[in-house]
Amino acid sequence: MSGPLNRAIRHAHAVDSLQGAGSPGNFPQAAPAGSKSVCESLLGNRLLFVYGTLLQGERNHRLLSRSPRLGEGWTRPVFRLVDLGAYPALVDGGSVAVRGEVYKIDELTLARVDKLEGHPTYYRRRTLELADGRRVETYLLPAVEAEGCPQIFSGDWRVRVERARAQPQSSDS
Repeated sequence: MSGPLNRAIRHAHAVDSLQGAGSPGNFPQAAPAGSKSVCESLLGNRLLFVYGTLLQGERNHRLLSRSPRLGEGWTRPVFRLVDLGAYPALVDGGSVAVRGEVYKIDELTLARVDKLEGHPTYYRRRTLELADGRRVETYLLPAVEAEGCPQIFSGDWRVRVERARAQPQSSDS
């Protein structure tokens, strides 16, 4: 077996075996009625909301280059978006609606994004409902990790980045 789908299936088996859900050489049992099948999960039926360096045109977007972009989205106004310098973080407990993009991703892409985000030791992946009612997964930083970081009150990482790029550079003349 070779190819991306087969690698994703082998990866899923390895993850299942680590979590006690089966052994590495066995195929998973049929999915219970009403749940996603293994193929549906592996082929890309997860929705991922991104709001920083994974956005289209940003430096880490390459991880989503094969995933269909389903458009923009906004969170409900219950978060803070903080500036960590090179990237932002979504944090519970604010009053800002955060702007981002929604992608349909597969398990292999999810694993790659988890690695980038340091899930579950740095960012934590969580399901939330966007303002338009879509249920998506995204990454949040624990509030303690964001203490003292400047807030992006617009809720839009790109606005913050564009403002920084537009500011004149100081010169030593």
